[in-house]
Amino acid sequence: MREIGAFSAKTHLSKLLESVCHGESFAITRHGRVIAFLVPADSKPVMDISDAVMGILALRTKFSKRGLKLSLKDIQQLKGMGRK
Repeated sequence: MREIGAFSAKTHLSKLLESVCHGESFAITRHGRVIAFLVPADSKPVMDISDAVMGILALRTKFSKRGLKLSLKDIQQLKGMGRK
C-alpha cells in the first residue's frame, strides 16, 4: 500500500480513483500520520466479532480510568444517537 500526503491526494484525486479502480490501495497521511485509507469498494474490511468485543472492552476500560461508568442503557442510547 502506497502512502500519499493529504494535499497531494486532494490535488490528484481523479488519478488516485483510477488507480483504485484497478485494485491499488493508498494510505493518506497528514504530517506523516495515516489518517485515511483509499481502497477498492469490493475490499471492505471485515471485523471479527472477537475484535469488536475487545474494542468495546478497551473503550469501557478507558472510560472507567477517567471516572466514567457506562451502563448498558448508556451504550444503547449512544448507539441510537449514532444511527440518526
